[in-house]
Amino acid sequence: MYGGMPDAMVAQVKHMPLLIELHGEADRSVPMAKGEELVRIAKAVGHQAEQITYPGRDHGFDFSETDSMTADAVGRVVRFFQAHLVAM
Repeated sequence: MYGGMPDAMVAQVKHMPLLIELHGEADRSVPMAKGEELVRIAKAVGHQAEQITYPGRDHGFDFSETDSMTADAVGRVVRFFQAHLVAM
């Protein structure tokens, strides 16, 4: 969450976890290219990865209960975990 991969590490990556990358299109802290890169790296090593972008959003969300984009992001993360975590 909230970052990318250091350039020096990219060529060394052999494994990555399943990935859902949520990114604000107006993020000035972490460029969209860093999120796109994470998704490409994960797919290149054979793992499922997807990126969802949010128009007009900067870095992070305010998690307001009345914000539809926040509700969408939280819902996607919950469904991601429900689909990929195995009950222990």
